[in-house]
Amino acid sequence: MRVILTQDVENLGTSGSEVEVKRGYARNYLLPRSLAVVANRRNKALNEHHKRVVIRRQEKLMTTAKAKACSSAWMTSSSKICVILL
Repeated sequence: MRVILTQDVENLGTSGSEVEVKRGYARNYLLPRSLAVVANRRNKALNEHHKRVVIRRQEKLMTTAKAKACSSAWMTSSSKICVILL
């Protein structure tokens, strides 16, 4: 049975990964504890959307952090480095 993990599960995978497990393990352990959801078409689409949102959020945070680092007081000594990073 294919499931998408909603949390990290030791010896199985990380949150957001799609894994193959035995039906009993999914039905009796993962699903009741909300550690996974069934990997149907809708849940796969939601998982992909969530991954894209997280990547965009990380990229935005990274560019903001780089901009703040370059506008700090020590910019004059490392201005060439800041231009390359952005």
